[in-house]
Amino acid sequence: MRETGMRAIALDEAVRIINETFAEAKRRNPRTAGAIFDFVGDVLLLRNADQFREEVRGRLLDFVM
Repeated sequence: MRETGMRAIALDEAVRIINETFAEAKRRNPRTAGAIFDFVGDVLLLRNADQFREEVRGRLLDFVM
């Protein structure tokens, strides 16, 4: 289900900020593998939650929130 109204705007803004932050982190740290930043960004945005075992997803959500 897609958020609507102000919640959707806030969510879109949060995603934009996180994406920009990790892009900047990659730029500032060229010797660090970009995959590390990608992974952490994906975790924070729950893009890769399905890659975690079901029994740890609750803790993942706790971490993100």
